[in-house]
Amino acid sequence: MAVLCAIAMSMPVPAAAERRSPALVVQSATLILAQAPAVEPVPANARARSYGGGWDCDRVFRAENGKCNAVSIPANAYATNERYGAGWECRRGYVENRGDCDAVPVPKNAFLNGSGDGWDCERGYDNVRGKGCVAVVVPAHGYLNGGGNGWECERGYRRDNQSCTAITVPAHAYFVESFSGQGWRCERGYQAIGDSCMPIALPKHGHLDYSGNDWECDPPLRKRDGVCGDR
Repeated sequence: MAVLCAIAMSMPVPAAAERRSPALVVQSATLILAQAPAVEPVPANARARSYGGGWDCDRVFRAENGKCNAVSIPANAYATNERYGAGWECRRGYVENRGDCDAVPVPKNAFLNGSGDGWDCERGYDNVRGKGCVAVVVPAHGYLNGGGNGWECERGYRRDNQSCTAITVPAHAYFVESFSGQGWRCERGYQAIGDSCMPIALPKHGHLDYSGNDWECDPPLRKRDGVCGDR
């Protein structure tokens, strides 16, 4: 009643209503209070929002049915304070397994990967299914590749099964970097035939093509049976 009277006293009174009884004024104040929005109670383990109304649960608690229930966090995990998902994540070096966090089994000659939920082999070792990290056997005239989990042959050699075989460059040829093929290319004006480079015999009205290792006919002639003829 004291609150209603205080509100009534603070309300502006029109000139026409100055002669109204105090009971009518109190009734008007009661009506105003009834129309005011209800303040939602803040449950335990929660805090009122600084603006906008409502409340948020404290860390490691989650809103459920108007309450803040504690999030069950397993060993080797930490709270994410997210509204969705499990509400926790495993620490680095552990992975989720049926609601628990199991340690990542890092084999010998390996280390935890960048995300901490798996492992990679050290340089010089390759991940072989079912065997862990197996040492890379680099043959003579070979070296570890950029990833460190395999090998490549030195310049002048090419891979032949599990070894590096020297590339024999014939006369009128030069060495080329290639993971496949012969490892060499004939000079301009020569054509590869077997393991040799043979000179190209140009027919009448013929000329070397763009590669320099074959020939084509002057337009409008066409290449037929080793000569240049009409269409």
